[in-house]
Amino acid sequence: MVDSTLVSDMIAYHHWNRKVNKEWQRKAVNHIFSMQLSDGGWNIYYGGPSEVNATIKAYLALKLAGVPVTDPRMLRAREMALNLGGVPRMNTFSKLYLALIGLYPWEYVPTIPCEVILIGKWFHVNFWEMSNWSRAMLVPLAIINHFKPTRPVKVDLDELYPKASTNATSRPRPTRKNFRCAIFSCGWIACTNSRNGSPNTKSTPSAAAR
Repeated sequence: MVDSTLVSDMIAYHHWNRKVNKEWQRKAVNHIFSMQLSDGGWNIYYGGPSEVNATIKAYLALKLAGVPVTDPRMLRAREMALNLGGVPRMNTFSKLYLALIGLYPWEYVPTIPCEVILIGKWFHVNFWEMSNWSRAMLVPLAIINHFKPTRPVKVDLDELYPKASTNATSRPRPTRKNFRCAIFSCGWIACTNSRNGSPNTKSTPSAAAR
């Protein structure tokens, strides 16, 4: 059976792309509801507990499809989403999806600039030392974050923010200082490992040995 998150993402994508097939969407809504758990949420694997990203994505997809927020199933989904922490607890990928349709501020979406590709192999943390899967994810995400192709939709998710953080700007703002500290820390750890004889570092004869 298809994961609910894939169907939820497709509904959101079709609304972003402005090409919604009503018949397909009707079937998608039925599929999402068929996978709703008894506590109102959705999981990310069979038999698992309700998960915040899957739950909010399903709620958003259903809302985009025109399901009334007063529907008992939507009310239970809303309650579970808030119990799981709401929108602020979603992961980076999910927040990026929300930003694409105007439901989350881009400045709060963690990102890696496209220019990271220009860092050479001489640096311990570089694009070329990442796994194929990581590179395949990093490049398109970096491009999307650069161009920010936002197409706002006609719904919102205000009801899925905890009362203490209804306004998105109330959350801590990411800073360049944090980014520089992270890069410095990674570089320092890598350099320390090299000096201590890291398993990934080739050893060279010392001057005394020559």
